[in-house]
Formats: sequence, structure tokens, C-alpha cells
Amino acid sequence: MDRELVMRFLGTGGAVPSKDRSHPGLLMEFSGTKLLIDCGEGTQRRAMEQGVTIHDVDAVLLTHHHVDHVAGLLPLATTVDLLHGRRLKVYGPTAGSESALDVSDLEVIEYREVSPGDEVEIGDLRVLVYESEHGVPTVDYRIETPKVPGKADPKYIRRVPPSKRREVLLRGERPYSLTKPGKISVYVKGDGRPADPENVRGCQVLVHEACFEDHEEAVRYLHSTHLEAAEVAREAGVDLLVLTHLSTKVDPERMREEAREVFPVVVVAHDGLVVRVRR
Repeated sequence: MDRELVMRFLGTGGAVPSKDRSHPGLLMEFSGTKLLIDCGEGTQRRAMEQGVTIHDVDAVLLTHHHVDHVAGLLPLATTVDLLHGRRLKVYGPTAGSESALDVSDLEVIEYREVSPGDEVEIGDLRVLVYESEHGVPTVDYRIETPKVPGKADPKYIRRVPPSKRREVLLRGERPYSLTKPGKISVYVKGDGRPADPENVRGCQVLVHEACFEDHEEAVRYLHSTHLEAAEVAREAGVDLLVLTHLSTKVDPERMREEAREVFPVVVVAHDGLVVRVRR
């Protein structure tokens, strides 16, 4: 079984893209399963520029229907239809507002509406859905792998018959295992006010929007700041915080340094960033 989940940040900007940051798009890959979280304008081109393919994704997970998160969905679905003759599978909440771009009824999309509390199995990944406070119906996603076996200690594992080794490592028996078995878990807050730390607890990585530096502005527009994201990471006990969905108004370097005063292991995502999570 694979021991690594790969996250590729295709777009890390806010509602207004820049020459350095595109609209949101995050590709996750594990053991042959591909999930794309949000699909802003230009996501296909960004993927090509980064040397990856997204027309073979197993599904797209939409956090909500604001245009900066869905504008690239119709072009991607059209590519999937032309190359593979099938509809693109998309999961997400109801659009729920005239300020959102409802993509659920597009002919080239197979849309499944999800709500907080839902759990979905997609390929080798389990997706848990949580509520997010934003201007339109919005959700967060917690993505979990199956239980990954402990890593074998080569000095001792040879004593175990080959047919029994996986079972031994899944139990984490000592001295045969160097690492404990367990899941890889990542929590993605694509948009909205700060995540509930209880929903994040047990994850290795928290990907959290940090659209604004100013707290009052974040509250007014129902977004989060870098400091709020860092507080969630600290309370949840994650290993790594990745800040994304940055407005053109912010200073990424200052945000990173200030966030590190609250939580020490912080990365400010940029288009093209690759994060590998291993057990």
C-alpha cells in the first residue's frame, strides 16, 4: 500500500487572481485516487504548466459555488467528455444564493449534493464533510486514507512469514514495526471563518484559507486571517499548517512570520507548491 499522499496547489489566490496566484485549485493523489478540491479559472492550464493531468480525476470536491471556486469546472468537464466520453463527478453543497454560480445542473457534470455530516468514499479515500461559515452554503473537507501499516524494521521482520507481515504491521507489533500504523488525514478549509479545531484534531496537515490579514475585514467578509488559522492549527495539534486563498492585498512573508509566532510549522502556499504527507 502507498505510504504517501501528495497535495499539489494549482491555484492559491483569492477572488481576484494575480500573475502569481490563480483562482483556487488543490489536487490530492493517493494510491491511484485523484481528488480535485475547487476548480477556479485556469485550473486546467495551471495543471499542465505543473506537469500533471487532471482530466482523469476521480471527482471534484467543491467547497461552495462562488465563481472563483467553480469557473474552471465547465472547461474541465468538457475536456473529460471529449477525451473519455463520460460526465465529470462533482460533489458539493447546494448553491443556495443568487450570488453563487450554480453548476449542479450542467449536462456534462454528474453532481452529488453533500451536507455537513456526510461521509463519502471515493476510490481509496474517505471524505468527511463539515460546515463552514461563509456568505453562501459552504463546506470543509477532511480527507482520510485507509489505515497504513507500520513501517517494518528490517532487523526483525524477516522472522515473520511473508504471508503474515502485513497483518503484523497493521497491528504495529514491536519489535517488528518502526512506526505505528494509522491513517493520513488532511483537513481543507477552502473558504470561510475559522475551522473548528475539534473537526481538525487527528489530522497531520491543515490547509486553511487566510484571505485577509486584518481581523475586522475577515469578519466582515466571512473569511479568516493567518493568525486565526494558526490558532486552529495549535489547538488541533496538527503537524503542518498551509495557508492558502490569499487576497492580493496581503503580504505573504509577513503573514508567515506572524503565524509562526502562534504555531511554529507554517507554509504559505504558492501556485506550484507540492506537499507530501507520509506515514
